[in-house]
Amino acid sequence: MPGRGLCVSLLIYLFPALLDAIAAQTLFVNSLRAAQMGCSDVVISGLWAAWSLPYVGMCVWISRILTEQNAGRLIAFSCILFLVSSLGNLMATGIGAIYVWTVAPAIAAGFFFPPFQVFMKKVDSGQSKPVTYSTGWYTFSWSLGFAFGPWLSGFLMETGPNGWRACYAVSAVVAVASGTALFILDHRYGRRPVTAEAARKPAPANGAPAEDYSRMPDLAWLGWIGAGGGLIVLSIIRGIFPAMGEKMLHLTESVQGNVFFLLSMAQAFTGLAMVRSRTWMYSAWWVSLFGILGLAGAALFAVGRTPLVLYSAASLFGIYSGSFYFYLVFHALAHPSRAPVYVSINEMIVGVAGFVAPLLAGWLAQATGSYAVTFGAGCAVVLVTTVFL
Repeated sequence: MPGRGLCVSLLIYLFPALLDAIAAQTLFVNSLRAAQMGCSDVVISGLWAAWSLPYVGMCVWISRILTEQNAGRLIAFSCILFLVSSLGNLMATGIGAIYVWTVAPAIAAGFFFPPFQVFMKKVDSGQSKPVTYSTGWYTFSWSLGFAFGPWLSGFLMETGPNGWRACYAVSAVVAVASGTALFILDHRYGRRPVTAEAARKPAPANGAPAEDYSRMPDLAWLGWIGAGGGLIVLSIIRGIFPAMGEKMLHLTESVQGNVFFLLSMAQAFTGLAMVRSRTWMYSAWWVSLFGILGLAGAALFAVGRTPLVLYSAASLFGIYSGSFYFYLVFHALAHPSRAPVYVSINEMIVGVAGFVAPLLAGWLAQATGSYAVTFGAGCAVVLVTTVFL
């Protein structure tokens, strides 16, 4: 039945939102807890590095075993690991334990995100959806999770000295519910082969046939360079902003959560707006326009001191990050045969940027005594990347 197929095609995008909310919550809550403990900038931003390094390792390993047939089972198993990580973080009290249990959701995420991209492409292909549909909804979904995880956590943390425990209690429930639903969906839909008829059937978009991207140049490598630069700056923001917000600006947890909420919401709706994209991903003009918005956002983070300016910075940079995430995922999925390998490389780049950039940001902030210098370095990265593309 077409209606049921459409429902399933949309339903699967609920899970990147739910599980990325757990990952984002862990990084946000643990970074704030470290800042409140009086830890150094390097220790605080190092939590992102501690998350990213095992994530890279998992993506390397997953790329060797990932297929369309086992993708659904891998993402269902990831929910068990997210549950374990939530329970571990619920009990972590010292900075050492916080570091250990920051690693756990990284391993879980490695089991989820590369396989999910293969899984969603298979499900959407069976419903004759174009690759831009999969890419746009995926970017929207996981970005939504990255928005709501820190946003809700900021308010929960203000409920009392143990508010952070409530965050992880909620994430444990989410992990159980997601794992159960994914197991059922994989059993009913994920293991069905895509028929030859469905593979040949054109995907309508406003009555027009879908683009045949198999004839377009393979620009996955350009996506890795462009998104790599953007990811470095995004990792700087996520890694160092909690320290700046806590130590220099003295922002409340909810205001800091709002900053990350707006960044990820702008990123999410940028991705959603691109669902019906056709060829901008091959246009240097559009890539440059998004780069200018990213440069403006990074510059406002460097000079911003009030919530309003910081909210504007987050919104502008979120549009930029939404564009480069879409660009990255699109050029990986558009390849007719190397998508499983390309999406794993994508996630490795996400992990490497997330490991290197926060450590360098923390070191630079600590060495110069200036958060503005750190964000200024981010501006330079956006500028160089945009000019290169």
